[in-house]
Amino acid sequence: MTRRDPWADPASLTGLDRMRKPFHGPNRRIIRAVIDRYLGDLGTDSHLIEFGCGLGQLRAWLPESIRSRLTHTEPSAAFLDEFQRRHPDAVARQASIYTLPWPDASLHGVLALCVLDTLDDLERARDEIRRVLAAGAKLIHWLDLGTDLGTLFRDLVAAGEVPLPNFLAAAASDTFDDLLLTPRSEFARLVDMLHRNRHPAAGRLARHLYQFTPPEFDPIVAAPAYMDLVSDGEALAATNNLLRDVYRRLRHSGGSINWPIRPYSSLGHFRGKLERLFGRQHGFAIEMSQLVSAREVTERNPDVHPPGRYFGRCAGRTISRAEVPALPPGVSVAPFEGITGDSAGAIPVDSVVVESVVHVFVAAKVS
Repeated sequence: MTRRDPWADPASLTGLDRMRKPFHGPNRRIIRAVIDRYLGDLGTDSHLIEFGCGLGQLRAWLPESIRSRLTHTEPSAAFLDEFQRRHPDAVARQASIYTLPWPDASLHGVLALCVLDTLDDLERARDEIRRVLAAGAKLIHWLDLGTDLGTLFRDLVAAGEVPLPNFLAAAASDTFDDLLLTPRSEFARLVDMLHRNRHPAAGRLARHLYQFTPPEFDPIVAAPAYMDLVSDGEALAATNNLLRDVYRRLRHSGGSINWPIRPYSSLGHFRGKLERLFGRQHGFAIEMSQLVSAREVTERNPDVHPPGRYFGRCAGRTISRAEVPALPPGVSVAPFEGITGDSAGAIPVDSVVVESVVHVFVAAKVS
């Protein structure tokens, strides 16, 4: 596969704009409720920045009181040019999260949307954020889409794991354990045994193992290849059936090959990483690391909404239901005051309930 950096072309973010469009209203309410709670008492002379502004999606959801005090930063010159074309009234400058051009303890807030999960060196970014924040000032990060697989896969490969689609989950399951992990050494033994027995799955599993084995592993190749697989319903079903067949045969064979696998959540991985790296020993106090939801009733658009009365995006996973669930499927959300517009009562016949579930992370500098 051709090696192509997904963050090198602004067109890659244009696709994300389309994905977010149906959830614009709920996302905006979540963003503004978090701003009101954690930044509502800032003075008019306060200065905030956004890092990794991309094409400006977060700016579109922020209240004017924040936009007027905000400097947007973006490391990519191509993205920054497009951002400034779309938002000519915004203050923006090219800068890396690793070398922010502000003095120590000079900022009253640092904001980001779907950025921390993409960084190669989160510890270094954390230290730079801590440097520029004033004491008590907050980092606020929102994740409304799925976590970046390239960074996730890099962490897993470094830990000796091979990720697989969760072929043991039922097709209609609400589980957010989107992956299965298996130790690379055990998976290699399995592949070798399949080759020796001329099993039809051997070639496909060997290619998968190769893709997640250093030094061949390349996240810029592995992540898009995995996304292509899970986005193709027919290919994913065939792969899951093949893996399920191998797994069940091994379990019933009583042979010497052991294939240990465990369910794993990509969102849980990212959430745990943030909570580990932004603890008090690193100069931060975590004030929130929770899923927050908002929903609205909107007129059905057949070009946007699938069949059914409920259309949700829960931390990156799109879900549709014939009827409206009382709570977001498969996740536990935190109650959050200040989110207005949630649906209640009877829903008009030609309407659909649209819901977004966003991971919100807030950490205050303590030293």
